[in-house]
Amino acid sequence: MEALLEELKQYNDEDIYVIGGESIYRQLLPYCKVAHITRIDHTYEADTYFPNLDEMPEWKIVGVSEEQTYFNLEYEFVKYERIG
Repeated sequence: MEALLEELKQYNDEDIYVIGGESIYRQLLPYCKVAHITRIDHTYEADTYFPNLDEMPEWKIVGVSEEQTYFNLEYEFVKYERIG
């Protein structure tokens, strides 16, 4: 992890996207200022989940797309920003 964080310093002014899995999300979320989340209106059985930013006071919603539908699956894109 230390080597990764050191490498990322050279991209200070650029957007960097974290594409999981769950362990990677949890390790890197404390270093994120913005999170772009696809929120799906369905509950799936799984053994791991992305942390629920709605339950974390350090995150606030700053944008929500219109609801989209793909076949019978409804979803929206939510942008969060870290407060402070």
